[in-house]
Amino acid sequence: MMPRLLTLALMALPIASVAQTRLLTVETNALDARVFVDSVLVGIARQSPFAILQSAQQVALEPPMGSWSVQGAVAPIPVGASPHVRLDLPYHYRIESQPFDAAVTLESPSGVRTRLGTTPLELVRTRPLAGVLEVAREGYAPTRITPGDEVWNRHVVSLAPLAEPAREGYAEQYAPRRLWLDVALLGVAVAATAVSVHYKFQADGLFEQYRETGDPELRPRITRLDTKAGIALSVAGAGIGLFSVRLALRR
Repeated sequence: MMPRLLTLALMALPIASVAQTRLLTVETNALDARVFVDSVLVGIARQSPFAILQSAQQVALEPPMGSWSVQGAVAPIPVGASPHVRLDLPYHYRIESQPFDAAVTLESPSGVRTRLGTTPLELVRTRPLAGVLEVAREGYAPTRITPGDEVWNRHVVSLAPLAEPAREGYAEQYAPRRLWLDVALLGVAVAATAVSVHYKFQADGLFEQYRETGDPELRPRITRLDTKAGIALSVAGAGIGLFSVRLALRR
């Protein structure tokens, strides 16, 4: 009789233990997160459901070991034999750029643009960012990236400078104007030189007449022609001088 009673008692122990527990189902966006029930680690989220005591009151979700920058989440456990809890971790974003201090703008699927801040930038959201992130800084080509929908999203962007392309575009745009200006300066110098030589020849011819005839009326004409020749020669010198300066600056 006694062995039979002992057997029945041993069989009743597991039944009593099972009667004091219930199954907790945890749904989350972080399947690798650690699950704590009343501060006691019960497993990893992907191992749900968990057998918990009837008296359990609170469930907490913590990021995997080493993810110290990710915030956790806490929720009360509903009453009932099979409580169900949806417990998501916040979505974390970190945007870095080289160089730093670049503007970060979120362009939503509808096209609305929202300035989020400057790099390095950290964001915590209850929902994943939807749309496209644009990282831009003056003097650099903007970069567009997809934010991501993981619990932890880190982006490192290297911005390409616009300085060299801008100078090449400037040179291509204004090269024809520079060429025409150089041609005009040289043309003026050649034409002025020719005019100066022309007036000088005329002045020399009149001077020969003056030496032969001694006519005093020729002297004013000679002076005017010499003056014109001198002015034309000065213009030619100025044109050549400006062209030389432009060559020196172009080096």
